Amino acid sequence: MLTRTDLIREAAATGFQAEPLEKVIRLLGLLDALRSHVSAVLPLAPNELEFIGRLNEKGDIVSELLTGGKAMQTMIRDHPGLKRKGISLAQLLKKYEE
Repeated sequence: MLTRTDLIREAAATGFQAEPLEKVIRLLGLLDALRSHVSAVLPLAPNELEFIGRLNEKGDIVSELLTGGKAMQTMIRDHPGLKRKGISLAQLLKKYEE
């Protein structure tokens, strides 16, 4: 965790205000802790982790990573929530590429 002096220095260097940056850093720490606790209760197989990683990093819905059944692959690929996430991420990535 950053000291208050480090936080102020980092905020000045990145153009952020110290208070919101501190909140973001704390939230990221909580997110890491949450991930470790969830993985202890609900461990994911490597293929499931790859599915989630590709969805979160690129917006790709690679249903073949989760199941071999064609009907289930189609259902996963056509799921509105997953499609929305993929589209939103693609738009966000495009915005930052410009």
